[in-house]
Amino acid sequence: MSKYLGKLAGMALLPILFVILAQASFCCAAEAAEPAKPGLITWQKDLPSALKLAAKSGKPLIIDFYIDNCRWCRKLDHDVFEHPTIGRQLKNRAIFVKVNAERSQEEIKFAKKNTNGSMPTVAVLEVSTKGTYVQRWRLEKYLPPERFLVEILNYL
Repeated sequence: MSKYLGKLAGMALLPILFVILAQASFCCAAEAAEPAKPGLITWQKDLPSALKLAAKSGKPLIIDFYIDNCRWCRKLDHDVFEHPTIGRQLKNRAIFVKVNAERSQEEIKFAKKNTNGSMPTVAVLEVSTKGTYVQRWRLEKYLPPERFLVEILNYL
């Protein structure tokens, strides 16, 4: 009986051990790399041009929905989008745009359609050549860099 319980306990701990090791290696690699630099990801200046570029390139569109007074939005920018590993992994895989969910009528309407109102929200859209789009993924909270990368890479 104790032999069986030992195997069962070992099997239950294996996924936890894998996550801990993956996070440790990610963190150490990030510390060994250069410090976080803004600019690894090129952000489009406005939503219409980002949608057109995504349609033309065939790449998915990653949208960072935010509001000015959102502490978690700023933390997401700093910890995730300015992280060198994230930048290197994502920069050539997608088109990027930030949408302020409180600024213009166009951005407010787009945010209402593509979020549930919680900020920050990051969405991955697949944009057709006709300009229509389908939302493939949405994250409505802050995740640390290593977890964010694992989640978003499933949809790129």
